[in-house]
Amino acid sequence: WDVTREHVSPRSFDHAIVYVPSADRWLDPTDGYRPANELPSSDQGRMALVPRPGGGELKRIPVTYGATRVLTSQVQMPPVGRASYRYQAEPTGWLADESRDDYWDATTQPQLDAVGKEWVESFGAKLIGIESSPVRDVDTPFRMTIELDRTPDGETGSFDAIYQMDLNEAFEHLPSVLVRDDSLAEREVPLQIVPFKLEESIVVQDPRGFEPDSAPEPVDVHFGPVHYQRSIERADGVSRVEQRLDTGHGRLTPAEAEALRSWIVRQQEVPLHWIERTERLARE
Repeated sequence: WDVTREHVSPRSFDHAIVYVPSADRWLDPTDGYRPANELPSSDQGRMALVPRPGGGELKRIPVTYGATRVLTSQVQMPPVGRASYRYQAEPTGWLADESRDDYWDATTQPQLDAVGKEWVESFGAKLIGIESSPVRDVDTPFRMTIELDRTPDGETGSFDAIYQMDLNEAFEHLPSVLVRDDSLAEREVPLQIVPFKLEESIVVQDPRGFEPDSAPEPVDVHFGPVHYQRSIERADGVSRVEQRLDTGHGRLTPAEAEALRSWIVRQQEVPLHWIERTERLARE
């Protein structure tokens, strides 16, 4: 929710930051995960009460554009068993700040290994290696690479193979009201998404002795300023999936917000499927 000019009270404000009128600059010294010239996403686009002698002014904190998250994944489907996986994330802006927050206490390689191992083993895979740029150097672009084996997302059996792509990477940075089952049909005020762009590329090496079978259809949808695309290409022993999410200026009408929410909750994991060659011949 957000403060409206029609319903302002002291109880509506639960955080204090700094506003410099002469420079029209906003600073949040309570957050140490980002450069001083960047605001956390929880501040951006919100209404703020700027006190002045004899009164005050209600101002909207500006929204910072330019946050991006570039993800690159390489998946090796084995002749039999679970897949191996290499993942690299390169976020910028407030998305990089959130990543630093997650790993802020991992200042040494053993600490980083421990955090990575706990996360990977929570879903049944095996950590091979994890690397990161200096987490507390907020002026250095953030990058993290994770390699793991025996991921349950991909597995090759005797007659077929499947890799389940999780769409959460695209939608996890949206406001929580957009990824829940609760309807927004009764919402009366616009919803502001802190703008960002996500680009993800997943390259899957087809399992030896198998041929591509089913794959989901491409997707290209708009919900107000929000644009989502997904394309799939399968050729020369490689399956390549690209997905992009661009929130634009991020301000959705209530109807646009509900349409986007309804579409997101209907999405399922996206499976890539292969079938063993002799099994295909038997079916034909």
